[in-house]
Amino acid sequence: MNKVTETVLILGSALIAVALIVFGVYILNAHDENVEVIVEEVPAGEQGARDDEGLSEKQVPETIVTFTINTQDFSYPEKSAETLSQLLELHETYNIPLSISFTHAMIDYYSQEQPELWERLANSPLMSFGYHIRPPLPYHSSTPHSPGTESLTDEELQDYILSFETHGLDLETGISTQEPGGFGLLVDLLGDRPYTVGVSVDDRLRKVLEVYADLGAAFFAGYTGEMWLGERIGPLHVRPEQEEIKAFERTDEDPEEVLRRAIEGAPMQEGVPTFVNVKMHDNDFFAEQSAWTAVYLSAKSRRLGAPFDLSQASVLLETEQQEEIWMFYEDLLKTVAEDGDLATMSVEGVQNLLK
Repeated sequence: MNKVTETVLILGSALIAVALIVFGVYILNAHDENVEVIVEEVPAGEQGARDDEGLSEKQVPETIVTFTINTQDFSYPEKSAETLSQLLELHETYNIPLSISFTHAMIDYYSQEQPELWERLANSPLMSFGYHIRPPLPYHSSTPHSPGTESLTDEELQDYILSFETHGLDLETGISTQEPGGFGLLVDLLGDRPYTVGVSVDDRLRKVLEVYADLGAAFFAGYTGEMWLGERIGPLHVRPEQEEIKAFERTDEDPEEVLRRAIEGAPMQEGVPTFVNVKMHDNDFFAEQSAWTAVYLSAKSRRLGAPFDLSQASVLLETEQQEEIWMFYEDLLKTVAEDGDLATMSVEGVQNLLK
């Protein structure tokens, strides 16, 4: 082989190598640009059942506004049911998802005393379900004269909580009944869903969440600072939240301004959505305080402990006050629905982001 031919072959090989390297870098860069959470971007007001229709190759929306209500008022359960019924209609009107969390007592009430409403909620593609603990569960920190859990080993603590979360609860004594109840009953009634749980037990949260994960929970709802999509606490993903709007504390303000300030003040990460969570309780729509606050945090209850006086009901709000709160809440929904830059999402939708 002469030197000219050899030189040509060497140069040709070098050019091919360079081309392969350049092509490889292009492929890697193209891959890196697409390694991010992707989801079908659904503007507020066009959400609903589409969460479960699969993901598209669109960029994740910058800001996602979610709505959550804690259902807990056993003093006025009929008013709680009226509230959920009205909320269901409003969220269906604006096509915006709502996450509903229940306590022990309210799971029993809605499933047994409000079967038609329960079915409507369970079958709505806009409704997601969750669970949160409240007194008189003895492992809630606010339960008067609670025995506490500090002396229990990790295994004893888990067995203790599992027993309560699979049985009913006597609201006067805080003692388990022999009937099915708690978070375990919620899962049995509704089947396989990405449930959210809100719990707090001494400093062993991860161990406690293992119990709920085994029962069927998917997300932990709490506020531990900036909770980003994909982060975990023990076995559960956190419910993402960068900014919260405690709407029950803001009902005398302009809803559009409340929402704007929350969105502008929320931190952001490139390629990851910012979640702004709007929060209410059922009793916020009709009573001055919640049933569990009136009953278990009263001076009498703090002094005497169990058995608790369930007649210590909250004062109801005036009709005009109730109407103002409903107007504020609907204006929040309307503002989100009409803003083309905002998306909304159910718990099922959030779970889809993690797949």
